Parts: sequence; structure tokens; C-alpha cells
Amino acid sequence: MTEPFDALAQLASVDATLITLERSRAFLPARVALAELDSLVAGIDRALGLLDDERQGLDAALATLERDVERMSQREAELSAKMAVATGAGRELNAMHQEVTHLASTRDALETQELELLQALEPFDAAQAPLVQERQQAEATRPGLIETLQREETALKGEILEAQARQQDVQSRIDPALLERYARIAKGSQGVGASLLEHGHCSGCHLGLAAVELDRLKKMPLEDIALCEQCGRLLLRPEQLS
Repeated sequence: MTEPFDALAQLASVDATLITLERSRAFLPARVALAELDSLVAGIDRALGLLDDERQGLDAALATLERDVERMSQREAELSAKMAVATGAGRELNAMHQEVTHLASTRDALETQELELLQALEPFDAAQAPLVQERQQAEATRPGLIETLQREETALKGEILEAQARQQDVQSRIDPALLERYARIAKGSQGVGASLLEHGHCSGCHLGLAAVELDRLKKMPLEDIALCEQCGRLLLRPEQLS
């Protein structure tokens, strides 16, 4: 007498397979690779952000110097234009000449500071360039990984559909009352409602049965279905299976 025990064993097997397949969605190789890519890119972005924070003060100081140099250059040009058309050697002309000289001296000093700041920024640029390149190279792999993931998901979907078809076929061979009992147990047993007795252990919870319980199972009628005293699953004995 193997029915409905073989069918229950088959149903437990296909249900376990379906659970494994569903769980594998999160661990498809391309999905894992995409998660690692996201982590890598996030790390690069953090490093670039730290560099930006460190150089922010230098960039601000450089921008201020550039504005000051531009302003002084414009003032020099204005004064030089006035001096070019001025006549005589009055105090106003002398004052303009002194201001131009002062502006030129100050501008030279500011341009020296600009050069120093640019030199101070060089290490940041040197550190930033390889990070930017690494990020670009990493992102270049994303489209291929996405395509691979789509193929993996399609293949997985096919496996799930095949397993679901086997599940329905097996379910159709089990008495509705017994199937309902199995389903009720499965809800509280991680989706699988039956297990096998193998070498004194339940294949569902992998726990060994007490000697007294094993002796009781040996004396049970073949048509009776036992329950695992540990996990509560329907426990199928070897002699019940073909």
C-alpha cells in the first residue's frame, strides 16, 4: 500500500523545491553582482564626497581670489584708459598712477596665492581621477548585469512554472480531506506538510525520534499516518513508500 503515501512524499518534495526556487530569487548570481556593484559605487561616491568636502574650502578661497583678481584687472584697465587720454601732470593723474601701481602689486600677490592654491588642489585632483574612472568602469558593467538578471529570472520563472505544474498534478491524486490536512500543517511548517522517517530521524526537522516513539511507529497500522512529535508534520514511514 503506497498510495496516498507516495503522493504525499512527492508533494512534500515539490513543495520544498518550490520554496527553494522562490527563495533563490534574491540570490540569483546577477542580482548578487548588481548588489555588489551598488555597494562598490556607493563606496566610491562616499570617497568622492569626502574629497569634495576637504577641497571645498580651497575651492571657495580660489573662487574669491579669482573674483578679486578680475575686479582689480578691470580697475587697472579703467585707470589705464583714463590715464591715456589725460593731459598734464596733476594730482589726479599722479593718484591714478599710484593706484595702478598698487593694484598691479596686489594683483601679482593674489595671482601668486592663486598658483599656490592650484598646487594645493593637485593632490585632490590626482586622488579624484582614479575614483571617477573606477566608477565609470563599474557602471559600464551595469547594463550587461541587468540583461543577465532578466535571463536568469526568466529561466527561474520557467522552473517555478514546471514545479507548480508537478505540484498540481500530485495534488490531484490526493484525497481532498487529506490534502486539506497537509495544507493546514504546511502553513505552520515552512510550507511543507509532510516528511520522511529516515534512520530514526524526521527529514523535515532533522531531529531524532525517541526509542519509545520509534517502537510505537513500528506497531502502527500501515494505513495510519503518523505525526512527527517534534515539528508536527505528517511522518511517512519507509514501509509506506514504494
